Amino acid sequence: MRVCHVINSLALGGAQQMLVKLLEAHAGSGLDSHVLALRGGPLKERLDAAGIPCTLLGVRSNANLPGIRRAVRAGLDRINPDVVQGWMYVGNIAATLGRRATHGPLAWNIRHSLHGYAKEKPLTGLSIWINGRLSGKADTIVYNAQVSREQHAAHGFHDDRACVIDNGFDLERFRPDPTSRQEWRSRLALPGRDALIVGNVGRYHPQKDHATMVRAFSEAAAVDPRLVLVLAGDGLVESNDALARQIAAAGMTSRVRLLGPVLDVHRLYPAFDCFLLSSSYGEAFPNVLGEAMACGVPCITTRIGDSARIVGELGRVTEPGDVGGLASAILDTVARLKDDPGGLALACRERISESYALEVIAQRYADLYASLCDHVQPDGSVRHDPCVN
Repeated sequence: MRVCHVINSLALGGAQQMLVKLLEAHAGSGLDSHVLALRGGPLKERLDAAGIPCTLLGVRSNANLPGIRRAVRAGLDRINPDVVQGWMYVGNIAATLGRRATHGPLAWNIRHSLHGYAKEKPLTGLSIWINGRLSGKADTIVYNAQVSREQHAAHGFHDDRACVIDNGFDLERFRPDPTSRQEWRSRLALPGRDALIVGNVGRYHPQKDHATMVRAFSEAAAVDPRLVLVLAGDGLVESNDALARQIAAAGMTSRVRLLGPVLDVHRLYPAFDCFLLSSSYGEAFPNVLGEAMACGVPCITTRIGDSARIVGELGRVTEPGDVGGLASAILDTVARLKDDPGGLALACRERISESYALEVIAQRYADLYASLCDHVQPDGSVRHDPCVN
């Protein structure tokens, strides 16, 4: 079975990384996977290394819908897939515009929570609106969070063929690693051997609410001077003036480490003592929570998307924007680490292993694609809902 995945770019975003992990897991399974990306990015190297065919279409603007349609259609005509899988709003639009009936069933993948259009950038909002209008053309819509499915249905997305497939995690790649922990902690120039790292991985973006994160950390650090905040991701660099001002205003300049993008993030997680996610909107199923927990790192998160479901009773959950609540959660987590560090780390990893192992999630996608193909009619339509929740 040949599946072609259509995606906006191969940047280091959560959806892009999930796609790459999924295709790596499908390698050797009998699925013939191909990727059409409107633009490139660092993850192209991983696809190449895994031997997964990937075509960069060179589409510069997401607003160039005629150009997207021509480029994607030409790519699909060449690949001739059995199933077309769009990823994220722009990828869904591109797949829908470029697909012919002869290219097989159309699946969408939505990985964003939708609290309304007001918080979205204009072009993103337009992409969401177009997705809603086109959603009836998809033979199935895969969401990675139940909250996201409910939100999109409330905004008019067709829900009769929707299902939820959680993100999956490679437990060989994301695991506790004492050697990596020591190497990273040495590189970070920590203030003392007893320093406790509160870590975060994610791009600098309004939805991540780094302002709340910094304020909450400063309140916790005022109580526990061992705490250090380590931030990794696009835009999390010293030259980011807005972020630098927030850190300075909180009096935390000497207590924060800004790493920028980190490619070997699986080696960074084990250096953290706890993970902090302060997002205020936009998250559906934050990969970073599962990745951190797979590495034995307990998590603190806002109640956004399916975050509370991911961390369960092992994590601490607060409302978005609750500075005091996040600060208290940091201190509470540090106290729990002191009482039983090994037990908490093991429990975090076991939770991800039991519920979100990559091979289980990869099989659910493979079963979905097989079901789509099994129920194709002569006119190219799919006879009934192939999703199994």
